[in-house]
Amino acid sequence: MFKLIRGIFSNTVDAETMVNKGIDMLDDAIFTKQEKVVERRKLLDKYIELILNSKHMSVARRVIAFIFVIQYMVLINICVIGMILGASWVTELKTALIDWIKQPVNIIVGFYFFQAIVKTGVAGRK
Repeated sequence: MFKLIRGIFSNTVDAETMVNKGIDMLDDAIFTKQEKVVERRKLLDKYIELILNSKHMSVARRVIAFIFVIQYMVLINICVIGMILGASWVTELKTALIDWIKQPVNIIVGFYFFQAIVKTGVAGRK
């Protein structure tokens, strides 16, 4: 945008170049239905690749990992509700969540879930 404004007030760029830059900026800002379909297809392809990369994990291990992570999220929600209500037991629960439970949950999440995401390239690497 600033290049366009600077180009308007400088003599180094001709009018045709400025018009082309403006058209390119408008084209980049507006998505057509075809572009949306292409982007959605790329996202679905990445999702299918993610599923294929994680299919080697046993179902039982995935279920155990989901249950453990869901319990952790429930404890976090209970802690937040306790903080809102001003309960006295919140400090003990918060200490337990941070000191004892956070590291195993991070290991489980990293090992079972992010491994397939990084392998697929969804995290920005291929």
